[in-house]
Amino acid sequence: MLLLHILELVETHHVPLRFLIFSRPEPQICHFFDTIAINATTRLSIHGDHQAREDVRLFLRTGCNTIHDSERHAAIMKHPGPWPSDEDVELLAHRSGGYFIYSSTVLKYVDEEYSSCIDRLREILELSKPGSSAFAELDKLYLQILSIYPDTGLLLRVLGGLLAPMRSRVLFKDLKWVESLEAILDKSSIFCVACIVLEIQVSANRILRVKLFHASFLQFLF
Repeated sequence: MLLLHILELVETHHVPLRFLIFSRPEPQICHFFDTIAINATTRLSIHGDHQAREDVRLFLRTGCNTIHDSERHAAIMKHPGPWPSDEDVELLAHRSGGYFIYSSTVLKYVDEEYSSCIDRLREILELSKPGSSAFAELDKLYLQILSIYPDTGLLLRVLGGLLAPMRSRVLFKDLKWVESLEAILDKSSIFCVACIVLEIQVSANRILRVKLFHASFLQFLF
């Protein structure tokens, strides 16, 4: 409804404003821009964009520099700088997938008062254990997304079927398996949940490809 009102302002009343609308590619929103507002909009995707990754890297470096120079960590911070290394910052930027939510959560966790920022960063750089408080905020977000679908068990089985091969970089080529997953996604609201965190495509030769919108979601599930 809000999108319709905005479209009316632009096309009918010719309001001299430009509206910036940021969203994940949810089905109903994509349908609106693919049909009703197809001639009134310009799309820009920042997912996987090099500049987005660079912005996150700069955000991480600036945040780490602030932690390094802060009084709360002066007693344990013996590194002359820069801290951490450029390689570590690059690793964190890569894990972020170009989104600030992961990076901001990391910085909040590392900068927590009365804790060792060095030890906490090391915990994150190493593969964090499931349920680690480093990702508590992201866990809450993902749990909220998963709670949209009432049958959590079925949802997790479907997501597991979609994501398990990603660990071995395998594509779905079994036709019956692809058709089964397509049927489940097409006939239930599971697709509405899955498309929030995944990009799902079936090629002309019936190969199913799945891509994560956020790199940490796979680690969260497993």
